[in-house]
Amino acid sequence: MKNKKNIIGFCRTVKNLIEKAILIWYANLIIVSIVLLFVYKTDILDLIYDDYKAAAPSVAVYNETEDETMTNGDFYVSTNGSDDNTGAKDAPFLTIEKAVEAVRNTDKTDKNGITVCIEGGEYCVSSLEFTKDDSGTETCPVTYCSYNGDVIINGGKNLDSSLFSVIEDESVLNRLSENARKNVVCTDLSSLGLGKDDWGKLYPVGLYGTQANYDGDTQGPVPCNLYFNGTPLTTARYPDEGFLHTVEIIREGQGQESSTSNHAKVEGWENLRNPETTIFTVDDETAERLNSYASADNVWLWTALIYEWADTTVPMKSFDYETKAVETAYVSKYGAVAGSTYYIFNVLEELDAPGEWYLDRDSGMLYVYPPENIENAQITISLSAKDLITVTDAQYLCFDSLSVRGTRGNGIVINSNNITVRNCLVSELSGTGVIINGYHNTVTGCEFSHIGGTAAEIKGGDRETLTAGENRIENCLVHDFSEVSLTAGQGVNIGGVGNICAHNEFYNSPQQVIWYSGNNNVIEYNYIHDAVRLSDDSSAIYTGRRWDEVGSVVRYNVLYNIGNDD
Repeated sequence: MKNKKNIIGFCRTVKNLIEKAILIWYANLIIVSIVLLFVYKTDILDLIYDDYKAAAPSVAVYNETEDETMTNGDFYVSTNGSDDNTGAKDAPFLTIEKAVEAVRNTDKTDKNGITVCIEGGEYCVSSLEFTKDDSGTETCPVTYCSYNGDVIINGGKNLDSSLFSVIEDESVLNRLSENARKNVVCTDLSSLGLGKDDWGKLYPVGLYGTQANYDGDTQGPVPCNLYFNGTPLTTARYPDEGFLHTVEIIREGQGQESSTSNHAKVEGWENLRNPETTIFTVDDETAERLNSYASADNVWLWTALIYEWADTTVPMKSFDYETKAVETAYVSKYGAVAGSTYYIFNVLEELDAPGEWYLDRDSGMLYVYPPENIENAQITISLSAKDLITVTDAQYLCFDSLSVRGTRGNGIVINSNNITVRNCLVSELSGTGVIINGYHNTVTGCEFSHIGGTAAEIKGGDRETLTAGENRIENCLVHDFSEVSLTAGQGVNIGGVGNICAHNEFYNSPQQVIWYSGNNNVIEYNYIHDAVRLSDDSSAIYTGRRWDEVGSVVRYNVLYNIGNDD
């Protein structure tokens, strides 16, 4: 018996030693892993993402259509065609609108599909509209696709670099810095047949403006943008980078909230007309610059006078050099505090850095400080204020390998079922890239870049019955969005019921990437990096606080380099 107890005691001792050894081994492993993570953070995360990519389908990247000839089209469109033609391959239409009309008049009985082949080239449109009469069927879907080159559906106008010349007007040169006089070039948009209705006037942008509370012409579409080789230029501003800070708040004005109210709302504020505006003082250097401008008319401010997530643009109503006081044309919605951020823009005198531009909206003279050699550059000004492609109550349509760009509105708006957007490039526009509301719609293999607002809004389904919409955005590359305003949008805004955001890559955004609401939506296998670079009170994946928005699933996403250094 004594020997048996000794054996049992020995076994327990060995067991305890083994357990301690295992614990020590795990502890050392954790310590080493933490050290390696700090020392080799990028390499380790890259390895993790390599494993993620191996397990998940690869993210698609839009590529221009290869030079190939499609031989099985039912109708053809070419920039060298004519709308008097039949639409055959050797007699193509000139416009996409004519092809839509031809499809509408085609008997789809016993056909297994209709394909409209659009030859590579640029098609300038104000808006393409598809309605119920333009539908395909489940057995005869209709596809609009590119062939023999890249198809660009452009709501703007390309400006040949040869149109730009040095400035000769002495009154303009005298307003520019010495360096800018040598580098800024100009062109007259009115000489191209464009007018004020084309480029539009400046209106406030940002979700938290108060312009709706004021009488007069205070609301309108997003202003035109200028793109240089696919990248938006910056409206002439001060400072060229970063922000200015308010010195003292003289008057908060009659906002919806006060900075001291702890979010207590002013009762009846929504119906208040022409509320008292905001006044703040600026630093000495900024006061000198404001005083040096030839005109204080049309000077604008980007402001976040209390919260960085509540930005808006606003005209400067007045400036008093003696008191260094700036009054905004509209009140700051949530009040204002000293030290908050703003910058000045839309000022010819501040056109002093590569990549800036200024448009005299009265004369139509466009001034550009090219970011690089302007010769042979692709320069595009967005003009149309409409949505470029709209699909309303149509079904079984597919848009394949098209490039949609150049509008001050939205790119593609779908209020329908069974629509597919595949392998498309949606870029260089001020609104939302793609808006979907319906059932069984899919966005796949697309690239979204340089979007003013949200890249893709995916909604649908019935929340009352919890019927799934089954709309999907997958295998897309989404980057450089929310460019019009920090709060203008997200990479994906997914809502409704039973919709899916999966296998996408997102990067380079000032604020949140995925916003979700509703019920039973799925967000999975997304790679999100280099995001939320400016905004506060935000995150890579964000949702609200409604008790009835439950059931959504967020899983298997990789988040890397989120937030800023502040």
